[in-house]
Amino acid sequence: MDFNAAVSFVATHARVLERRLLHLLLGTGSPGDVVATLDAYRNPDGGYGWALEPDLRSATSQPVAAMHALEILAEIRDTNSRRPIELCDWLATHTLPDGGVPLALPYSDTAGSVSLWAQADATVSSLQMTAQIAAQAHRLARHRADVAGHPWLAGATPSPVISPGSRPTA
Repeated sequence: MDFNAAVSFVATHARVLERRLLHLLLGTGSPGDVVATLDAYRNPDGGYGWALEPDLRSATSQPVAAMHALEILAEIRDTNSRRPIELCDWLATHTLPDGGVPLALPYSDTAGSVSLWAQADATVSSLQMTAQIAAQAHRLARHRADVAGHPWLAGATPSPVISPGSRPTA
């Protein structure tokens, strides 16, 4: 692998967020730099939007942007900021009665977004989206007890009930 070519590619084609992640990986940046850059995608409601998911260009907070934000926070092992808890709180407000989140929430600034997002049914839980968000939250929960114990994560990933002496089935 041509490491210098990879660094050059990121420098010329990536967003500032990916550049900050690369600087962290190379030892020339900090987790705080990454969080500060991620904050540009953050909304006052605690969610994330602003094309954090490049195929969903809306400014509104969206589940897929929550997934990406948690992925980044897990990657940098964010143990200091309030962002993950605020994001789990945001997710809790958009969780449907069955414990899942929709693929996307309604939004009107659809220009530049893939139709999959604009046409999503916000009244139906998406197992895929819920599982992806929960997976990233669990990655971060390895380093943060407050995320591990957050009610949204517990509701999104309930433990199976196994009675003593029984065996789980495949």
